Amino acid sequence: MGLRIKKVPFILLIVLIIVSFIGICYNILLYINREKVSEEEVLITIPVGATTQEVGLLLGESEIISSSSGFVLCAKVMGKEKKIKAGRYVLKKGMGIKEVLNILIKGETKKLTVTVPEGLTIDEIAIIVAKQVKIDKEQFIKLAKDKKYTAGKGITGKNLEGFLYPDTYEFNYDVTEKEIIERFVGQFWTVFNDSLKERSEEIGFSVQEVVILASMIEEEAMLDSEKAIISQVYHKRLKLDRALECDATIQYALPSHKSRLLYKDLKIKSPYNTYLHKGLPPGPISNPGESAIIAALYPRDTDYLYYVAKGDGTHIFSRTAKEHMRAIARLHSGNK
Repeated sequence: MGLRIKKVPFILLIVLIIVSFIGICYNILLYINREKVSEEEVLITIPVGATTQEVGLLLGESEIISSSSGFVLCAKVMGKEKKIKAGRYVLKKGMGIKEVLNILIKGETKKLTVTVPEGLTIDEIAIIVAKQVKIDKEQFIKLAKDKKYTAGKGITGKNLEGFLYPDTYEFNYDVTEKEIIERFVGQFWTVFNDSLKERSEEIGFSVQEVVILASMIEEEAMLDSEKAIISQVYHKRLKLDRALECDATIQYALPSHKSRLLYKDLKIKSPYNTYLHKGLPPGPISNPGESAIIAALYPRDTDYLYYVAKGDGTHIFSRTAKEHMRAIARLHSGNK
C-alpha cells in the first residue's frame, strides 16, 4: 500500500508534463505563421462532406496555413472536427490556424453575387445564374416554367416569365434552383406593392396584364425617359381596339433573335404576333424592371399613336399615320 502511495505523485507528474506539452504544442500551432500573414487573398471552396484532413490539405496547398496536420490536431483538440461548414471562403495566406478554424466554424463564407439585367427571358436568366452560381440550368428552367408551381406563387400565367425580378442578389454557396427562384419572385412582390396593385385596379388592369405591358415597354425602350411615352401609345391602341404592332413580341415568337425583322416575320403564326392579333399577347415577353412597370401603370399624357426607332436607342413619335410615314421616310433617307 505504501508503494502505491509513492507512485501517485510520479504518475501525476507524468500526466502534468504530457498535458503541458500538448498545451504548448497546441498554442504554437494555433498561432503559427501569425507574423507572416499576407495581404494576398485566396478564394477556396470547401465541399459538402469534406473531412477535416481534406480541409487541412486544401488550406495547406493554398498556403493559407503552413501545417495541414497542425490544423487537424487543433480541430480535434477543440472538438470542432464536425463543425466546419462547407462554402466559399476568402482567406489570406499565412493566417493562424485558430483564426482560420474559427472562420470555418462560423461559416463566414463569401456570398455569390448574381446580377440579372432588365429585359431577359427565363432561358437567358437561367444561363446567367447557372454560370455564376453553378446550379442546374435545366432544372431552373423546368421549375420556372411549371404551371402548377407558378400558380402557387399567386401568378395567373402559365410560367414565371415576367416575375423573375431583375436585380443584384447574394446567395450562399449551396443555394438551390428553387431558393433562387423564390428570391426573384419574392423581390417582384416587394416591388409590386399594395400601392401598385391599387393603381392596377384603377386603370382596369390585372397584375398579369401590367407585367405583360411592362415587358413590352422594357424591350422597346432603351431610355427610361421614353418608357412612359411608349406606354401611352399602347394604352391608346388598346382603347381604340387596334393592334399593338410591337416588334419585340415578334422577336419573342421567333425561334431566335434577329438583328432586323423582315416583312415576312410580321406574318408569323403565333399568339404573340401583335401585328395579327389585337390586345395584349398571352404572357410577358421578358422580365421587366421597376421603371418599365411604373411606365405601364402611369403612361405619359400624349396624343401619340405611332413610333419608329431611329437606330440610336431613341424614337420618333407621331400622332397620325401620315406623320408616321413621313418619319419612316425621313429615317430611310438618312435624315434623323
